[in-house]
Amino acid sequence: MRLMKCADMIGCLRRVGLLIAIGWAAAIVGANSGRAADACASLKDLKIDDTTITAAESVPAGSFTAADSKSYANLPAFCRVTATLSPVHDSAIRLEMWLPQEGWKGVFEGTGTGGFGGRFIYPALASGLRQGYAVINSDEGTVPATALNGDDLVGHPVKWRDWGFRAAHLMTAAGKQIAQAFYGKEPTHAYFSGCSTGGQQALIEAQLYPADYDGIVAGAPVVNRTHLHAALVWDYQAAQRTPGAALGHDKLMLLKKAVVASCNPGAGTAASDTFVADPPHCVFDPASLVCKAGDAPDCLTLEQAETAARFYAGPKNPRTGEQIYPGWARGSEGPAFGWSLEEGDPPLSLKEPGLDSIFKWVFGPSWDWRSFDFDHDMAEADAILGPDVNGATVANIDAFKAHGGKLLIYHGWADSIVNPLATIAFYETLAKAHGGPEPFQNSARLFLLPGVEHCGIGGGEGPNAFGGGQGLPAPVVDAEHDVLAALAQWIETGTAPEKLIATKFQGDDPTKPVVMQRPACPYPKRARYAGSGDTNAAASFVCE
Repeated sequence: MRLMKCADMIGCLRRVGLLIAIGWAAAIVGANSGRAADACASLKDLKIDDTTITAAESVPAGSFTAADSKSYANLPAFCRVTATLSPVHDSAIRLEMWLPQEGWKGVFEGTGTGGFGGRFIYPALASGLRQGYAVINSDEGTVPATALNGDDLVGHPVKWRDWGFRAAHLMTAAGKQIAQAFYGKEPTHAYFSGCSTGGQQALIEAQLYPADYDGIVAGAPVVNRTHLHAALVWDYQAAQRTPGAALGHDKLMLLKKAVVASCNPGAGTAASDTFVADPPHCVFDPASLVCKAGDAPDCLTLEQAETAARFYAGPKNPRTGEQIYPGWARGSEGPAFGWSLEEGDPPLSLKEPGLDSIFKWVFGPSWDWRSFDFDHDMAEADAILGPDVNGATVANIDAFKAHGGKLLIYHGWADSIVNPLATIAFYETLAKAHGGPEPFQNSARLFLLPGVEHCGIGGGEGPNAFGGGQGLPAPVVDAEHDVLAALAQWIETGTAPEKLIATKFQGDDPTKPVVMQRPACPYPKRARYAGSGDTNAAASFVCE
């Protein structure tokens, strides 16, 4: 062994001491890593009712390629657990859970899925893990269904129930047991975050399983599942009722531009906005765009204008006149399957109504959207599926409030898949049932984001990045920019969010520069331009 030569004895001793300390630290880290790996592997033998642990493996820090074939970078070392829950025959709810091996903050985070499920939402798992949370996701037990196609669930009512109300709760119960077994103690806090179908799961957790979570983020929640899907049938029928009734991409963009020009002028609106800042006060009539003669690129045909009018009106029961689902908000016109219905029209072409599988569950796989009756067929769908998939309509969070639970809801105004007007109506019903809007804000808050499409991931012209593991990430993970961080602060310090700063990245790419930020305010407040300052800066807007 080569000896260290030291002219300065004190300095030499210090260096030796430092080397010894580094060696001890490395040995401790190595021992801790070894113990964490052993604890992770032992989870394979964990016994949970109706649950089979299918894998328990240690994953080193760095990048991890998940089953979606995407690589997730900057991850701490974690224990990856997969399992399948089978509480009844024909139920197979798959789980995936990521538990940080070091630095766990004592938080259990449940996350939601989207559409008809059938997959894991890995961005949500990666986001929660980076925050030091033990985070879990499920496929809702709907394999072989995919997010946009649930046809394979015809004849499987057990899977409808798992998807409709049961999977998130069972996932939560199993996940907490896994966390306790791994860390040797129960989580200090439990949060849930989901958007779209995940937002519906969030509301169901607050209403039907109020003890599962301390805080819940519900993004673009599906409040009345059967009626939302009926609205998509209504839209498709409207666009296909005559040849040429559908709005192709160019006519859709023409309509959108006209709506923005008509709706944005006024006090408090930024003139530079390319999205509708205040949809409830927009009364644009598509008849104003009707061509004076024939068809032309700068106008709508009479049939196209009528299609737009039907979209804005929404479906009604033809016998009673009852509104089945709200019409789409002005400013929601965009190339998602709410509006873009012409075959071959990018980016999404549909040969039948979007997400129409649930009607095949009721009426059989040969069901034809052309024959759907918004009176009798709607009632039959509600009777058969309502108890299983409309659980978010309960509108009672008394038990959730009783243990201090906090509910944070957000929705993009440009959403053309799940209607923000339905979310507002639900929130107002909740507020009325719990003492009125002002006292209710002590337990629940709603944030509406102008110009933002479905869950942020749909894009839109407005600032659509606000974190929470859903959609695009916030540029900074703090209580002002990140919706889940705002919820955590509310639970842990009692400080309710007075605003959220939403961000627009160049090209919706979070690795590129920020081009706009805008505050989202707790409903019924809304952001207004203060009259001076950069219209792309959040500081130039106030909540009022």
